[in-house]
Amino acid sequence: MSKDNIKIDTGGGDVVGSAVGKGAKVKAQIIQSIKDNVATSANIDAKGQSAFTEAIEEVATDSKLDAEEKEAILEELDQLRQQVAKEEPKEGLLKKSWGAIKAIAGTLPKIAALGAWLSEKFPGVLG
Repeated sequence: MSKDNIKIDTGGGDVVGSAVGKGAKVKAQIIQSIKDNVATSANIDAKGQSAFTEAIEEVATDSKLDAEEKEAILEELDQLRQQVAKEEPKEGLLKKSWGAIKAIAGTLPKIAALGAWLSEKFPGVLG
């Protein structure tokens, strides 16, 4: 019986637990891209950057979410991040993305923490 040699090139970025297997490099790149964009956004303060980053990591490593759910949440987190980063975010898009995230992963603690930050930043918008 032989073992395969597996090399993971992180490109200098973080290695995320769920980014292993088929399509892992692409998934890891998406996760890192979202984290990088959050970190460089002028409209997302340090608390928000931390909330986004921790939520992304929680989703990526949660064992109860399947790959399709993780991908959907990560896409919505990126859409949410794009709106939050704007000078004048569209409330409808904020609500849409947050609603989709909550529907799938609303019970995760770091998602809840992100929701608390969003509620502070956008009082009354997310309900």
